[in-house]
Amino acid sequence: MKMKMKRKRKRKMKKRRKKTKKKKKTKKRKKRKRKKKKKRKKKQRKKKKKRKKRKKKKTKKRKKKKKRKKRKKKKRRKRKEKEEEEHEEEEEEEEDEDEEDEEEEKEEEEEEEEEEEEEAEEEV
Repeated sequence: MKMKMKRKRKRKMKKRRKKTKKKKKTKKRKKRKRKKKKKRKKKQRKKKKKRKKRKKKKTKKRKKKKKRKKRKKKKRRKRKEKEEEEHEEEEEEEEDEDEEDEEEEKEEEEEEEEEEEEEAEEEV
């Protein structure tokens, strides 16, 4: 009977001790968990920020590239138009020169004909 009581008491004490210990442990564990969570969240925030920054940088770079491309295209187009205009002007000048040459040739032919007519008149 005494032994039974002793065992019972022992078991009770053990249970109580276990409970209190558990409580303490859980408290610490919770604290630890909270800390870890905080740390994790902080890390995630940092990562997000970094990602955002990188994305911003990339988009900025892409926009810059696009702008540069556009500018280049515009310049190229302008240059092309200028060259075409110059080419057209050269062609016009050549045509004008050709026309002038033709007119000169006609005048020379007319002069020669007149001279021949004068010579023919003098002979007669």
